[in-house]
Parts: sequence; C-alpha cells; structure tokens
Amino acid sequence: FVRSLFAGLITISSVVGGFFGAIIGGVMTKFLGRKICVGLFSLLSLVGGILCSVVPLFELVVLSRVLLGVGIGGLSVTIPIYAQETAPAKIN
Repeated sequence: FVRSLFAGLITISSVVGGFFGAIIGGVMTKFLGRKICVGLFSLLSLVGGILCSVVPLFELVVLSRVLLGVGIGGLSVTIPIYAQETAPAKIN
C-alpha cells in the first residue's frame, strides 16, 4: 500500500504542477511577454528534469516533479500563442 501511495504522489505532483503552471503561464504571458515566458518556463522545465534524475529523497523528487509540471504547464499555454504570433501572415 505504501509503495503505491508513493508512486501516486510522484505521478500526481507533475499533474498538479502542470495545472498551476498553466494558470501562472496565462497571467505571466500578459505581463512579461511570450518570448520571456518561453525562456523562463523552458529553464524551469530543464531544472525540474535535472533534479528529477539526481535527487535521492522522495520529498525532493515530488518537488522536482512539481517544478517540471509548472514548466510544462506554462509552456503548453505560452508556446501556441507565441507560434501563432511569429508565423508568417500567409500561414495565419
């Protein structure tokens, strides 16, 4: 039972991070701009991914998965808007 609880917490932590990342990404994009947000969320995803692979403690794995989820959630909101804005006029 404990093992499945830990696996569930690790799994749900990235989903929760993605949820909050999408909300934060929508707000940040208006204030900071799309290009800056893409860089920030990419950096957050990179740090979260690296931490996921090197941390030895369960609590830090959950925290790194939350960071990774926030980065991916923010990118899922910001990238489509940025791609649409930078596309040539004939494609839009």
